[in-house]
Amino acid sequence: MNAKATWTAAVVVLAVTAASAGAQVSKTRTGEVRTVTATVEAIEKASREVTVKKPDGTYDVFYMPSSITRFDTLKIGDRSFEVLTGNGHAPEQVMLYCAADNVFLAADQVLAKITPNISVWAVDPEGDPLGLYLRSLQEIKEQIPADALVLPGHQLPFYGLHTRSNELIAHHEVRCAAIAEACRAAPRSAAELVPVLFSRELDPHQMSFAFSEVQAHVNYMLRRGELAWIEGSDHIERVVAAAA
Repeated sequence: MNAKATWTAAVVVLAVTAASAGAQVSKTRTGEVRTVTATVEAIEKASREVTVKKPDGTYDVFYMPSSITRFDTLKIGDRSFEVLTGNGHAPEQVMLYCAADNVFLAADQVLAKITPNISVWAVDPEGDPLGLYLRSLQEIKEQIPADALVLPGHQLPFYGLHTRSNELIAHHEVRCAAIAEACRAAPRSAAELVPVLFSRELDPHQMSFAFSEVQAHVNYMLRRGELAWIEGSDHIERVVAAAA
């Protein structure tokens, strides 16, 4: 997509958003957006709208604050939620805890049946998202009671927050152990470690996540001194298990 097409697409998206916020949009005969008369305030307000269904079947509309930060208190309907954040899966992923009802909205940080993807991204190739994620799980166990009702971002609600957090920590420890064993046998690149952690056949989409997740484990182990980089005669960087 060229620069003009990209800009046009961006303006069209803005126009659609503005129209949904009750703004008026004018177009040329070719369909290209010429002017968007919506105010930024109208668009921003529409994006913060929260509708809450009450027990009598009627609805209340509330507006989220324009910004929130860790340990803020967020009021939604009759409930107050403490704002918590976690890292590793997404930067400063927001989670909410209602102490009165002992309900924890966990987003994607803790899921009952699947493990959140923990990946190194191109913008931060030497980052340590796994280290951040494991620290976040420890913080969750310290901040949220074990018997809280967990409402995750995927799949069904569940009980057993601390047990599931411990399972996720153990899962990543097992993966690190598998990498260490493989790298004791021979130096490995991140690509060569993918089948160590993912034995099934992967499609291109799955492979991108798998590779980035392997790199997250490698970076974590490098920071802990469990692996070390070497460069072979083929000029490919590989990791080896550090001497005990």
